[in-house]
Amino acid sequence: MEKIPTGIEGLDRVLYGGIPSGSVVLISGSSGTGKTILGTQFLIRGAEEQRERGMFVSLDERPSNLREDFKDIGFEIESLEKKDDLIMLDAASPKVGLVSDEEYVARFGLEVDSLLNDISRIHNEKDVDRIVIDSLPLIAFRTEEGVGTTIYRLMSLLNELDSTALVITEREEGSAKISRYGVEQYAARGVILLNTRMVGNEMRRNLLIKKIRGGDHDRRRYPFEISKGGIEVYPYPDVYSKRGQKTF
Repeated sequence: MEKIPTGIEGLDRVLYGGIPSGSVVLISGSSGTGKTILGTQFLIRGAEEQRERGMFVSLDERPSNLREDFKDIGFEIESLEKKDDLIMLDAASPKVGLVSDEEYVARFGLEVDSLLNDISRIHNEKDVDRIVIDSLPLIAFRTEEGVGTTIYRLMSLLNELDSTALVITEREEGSAKISRYGVEQYAARGVILLNTRMVGNEMRRNLLIKKIRGGDHDRRRYPFEISKGGIEVYPYPDVYSKRGQKTF
């Protein structure tokens, strides 16, 4: 199966080339693990390096806030938006009754049927190659049909679209569950877990590729850091830095 490079240094090495084309991959981690940064970097590198148009579906933060946050790590996404290489779909403003001046707005916020229609419509009109949804629990909070049903409906839609998608979900700190509801991973073709732990006074991050259907991958935990330019995954599973100065 063809693999799509994420464009994230070190991650494609762990994935043995990237994510299988057309797959829906779950990105799961607790607060502060870098989930949104990973998803945004996936879209930016796709647009810059692979000429693939991306769509970021923002369910939590207003796009204007995200743009400012991203600047702190060197992500200048407005230039990509102006070239129509990256689309920000604002579902965060309507959910709290705020007027949005974004070009792309989810008409009824987090109402599931309407949101799925908006995603599908924009995907087809703009020929989107990569999709990121941030984050899944926001939809589940609003559903009246059951969390499991809503999650499977979303994943089924994404699987039908001719795009490679990352779906972000929350994972409670210290929980043995892969995801908040314990069902998300079964609807996805891949799962990437992001973790943090304290070593002394230092927070260290690592990731694990839990599964990728249709493609082989490394099965060890790898350390990563977030700095100017985004996420960098280190190629040494048993140390924290590239120079091997710190042990896990």
